Amino acid sequence: MESLIERLRNAQALAKLVGEAPAFLNAIRHVPEVAKSEATALITGETGTGKELVARAIHYLSPRSGFPFVPVHCG
Repeated sequence: MESLIERLRNAQALAKLVGEAPAFLNAIRHVPEVAKSEATALITGETGTGKELVARAIHYLSPRSGFPFVPVHCG
């Protein structure tokens, strides 16, 4: 049962990340691994590329998902 819940949680967190480029798919494949880490993640990219969506996916898959997500725009 735990595996099913985890798979559903992964699917829901990654559902808004859409793309077909091999580099994108490779990066998204690592999101659940990054979410389990205690390390800080720096997400960079051009405006409109979905950095905040990736950050939210990492947050919702992390052990801290019970706490609020606070996006910080450093521009």
